Amino acid sequence: MLNQKQIAKSGMMVAFLVVCAFIRIPAFAVPYSLVFFAVNFITVISDIKTGFFSILIYVLLGFLGVPVFSQGGGLSCVISPGFGYIIGFVVIQPVCAFLKKVISDYKPGIMYKNIILGIINLLVVYFLGCGYGYVISCFYLKQNLSLWYFVQFYILIFIPGDIISVIISGYLIKKLKFVI
Repeated sequence: MLNQKQIAKSGMMVAFLVVCAFIRIPAFAVPYSLVFFAVNFITVISDIKTGFFSILIYVLLGFLGVPVFSQGGGLSCVISPGFGYIIGFVVIQPVCAFLKKVISDYKPGIMYKNIILGIINLLVVYFLGCGYGYVISCFYLKQNLSLWYFVQFYILIFIPGDIISVIISGYLIKKLKFVI
C-alpha cells in the first residue's frame, strides 16, 4: 500500500502528466505533446510504487472517458494504433525501477545516468508503440501498411523532440530530486 506521502506525490504526478498531455508543440509534421517527457520524468524520479500508481491512474482516467490521451479518452482508444504508447508508459516504470537497482551506484544527481534511463524508456515506448500500431492497423483495421511506414511515422519523426525531452528531464531530475 501507498503511504500518505506517496499518495500526495502520486496526485501531483498525475496532475503534471495531465497538464503535459494538453501541451502540444507544432514543431514537427505531427504535433508533439509532452506526455513522454512527463512519463519519463515520473519514472526516473520516483520509486516504483509511486510512479506506477501515478501512471496507472492517468491511464484509468483515460479509460473512464476523461480526454487525457492525445486521441481523447474512453475504452475505444484501445483499438487505436497509438494505444501502444500508453501501454509503453505503464511498462517503463517497472523496467526503470529494475534498471535503477541494476545500476548499483545509481544516484539521481548524476545527469548522464538519468539520460541513459530516459533513452531506455524511450526505446521501450517506441518498440511497444510501433509494434502495437502495426498489429492493430494490419489485423484489426485491415490496412495494408508496411512495418517501415510505422517506423517512420511512429518512431523516426519523434526522435528529435524525444531526445531533447530526455535531456531536459535528466537535467531537471538532477536539480529537483532532493526537493521532490
